[in-house]
Amino acid sequence: MRIAVVNSIRVLGGGEKWLVRQASCWKQRGHEPLLLCQPASGVQRHARESGLPTVALPMPHDLSLRAVGAIAGALRGFQPNLVLCCNERAFRLAAPATRLAGSPPLVYRNGLTATFKNKAINRLLGRWMTRLVVISEPLREEMASYGWIPEDRLQIIRNGIDLRPYQPDPVARERVRAEVGCVGDTVVAAILARVTPDKGQVETIDALAAIASRHPRAELWIVGEGTLRPQLEAQVRELKLESRVRFLGFRTDIPAVLQAVDIVVQASHREGLGNTLLEAMAAARPIVASTAGGIVDVVVPEETGLLVPPRDVPALAQALDRVYGDATVRERFGAAGRRRAETLFPLTGETDNWCRLFEEIGGPGTRRASVGPPLREAGDFSR
Repeated sequence: MRIAVVNSIRVLGGGEKWLVRQASCWKQRGHEPLLLCQPASGVQRHARESGLPTVALPMPHDLSLRAVGAIAGALRGFQPNLVLCCNERAFRLAAPATRLAGSPPLVYRNGLTATFKNKAINRLLGRWMTRLVVISEPLREEMASYGWIPEDRLQIIRNGIDLRPYQPDPVARERVRAEVGCVGDTVVAAILARVTPDKGQVETIDALAAIASRHPRAELWIVGEGTLRPQLEAQVRELKLESRVRFLGFRTDIPAVLQAVDIVVQASHREGLGNTLLEAMAAARPIVASTAGGIVDVVVPEETGLLVPPRDVPALAQALDRVYGDATVRERFGAAGRRRAETLFPLTGETDNWCRLFEEIGGPGTRRASVGPPLREAGDFSR
């Protein structure tokens, strides 16, 4: 079937990487995805590198009539069986555009808490939404709490992870560490995320400062780019952590970076599920994370990692103190995380669930994509 995907985000974040990864999987299953995205955006670049067709359309704001018309024109030309929107602006533009293009089924995927807002415009346009897909139980509860989204239109499809790139690789570990300048028995924690206020880098640096004297060989790597970096660099200087915190910038070799680190930190203020956490588990790395959003669907406390309240620096420092200082705990959490990723979050299972949804609501021609048995439901994710 033909699937038109609309995304208006300019940067290449976790949601955009997810989109390209899943669209590639759908293509392998025999579907025909087309990505409608901002010109010169991260999605467009990444999609082209992955061999996916794109249409570049300026989407300057949520009420752009020109963007609505351009999306409608692209949809009329492509004639999709289904339109998938991946962020709020894309939904607000694509919903009326589908009305102008023959009214194909409209699906919205919400991958982050507090982003699909309970506003009048969404309530109005939501009448045209065939299904709202979320990636975690906390997100489903948030959407259900609005009171105007019918329960039978809400569905959970959790993210999956391709485990193959994350096999143990001592060569990659040494290469990345040598490149960064990390030597000896240094224990490295890393934040792999956009460098923005909601990802918890500020709190993690403060937590490291609180325990730095107890762990003279501990480092923190901040992997990613974003608007907060100058502030973080100033914070590091003020706390005299220049030799302990490294800014690696944007990296395309995340599996290799994960080989080089020992701990993954995700102290987010809000989160849908956390693709980085799936990558950490696939690489058998222990996790220290907040209890924000769908993180609680992924990390099992005292089994695959440690969870702390968002913005709680003392609790975060205590958790880091423990994992920095105990190699046995790191190994135990990491091994359990790998097993959990293998069992509950395989990429093939996620793709199966999307193809099952396409078959259900997409119309003729959808049954040619093979699917396996359903993954476990939400109630089975506690262990």
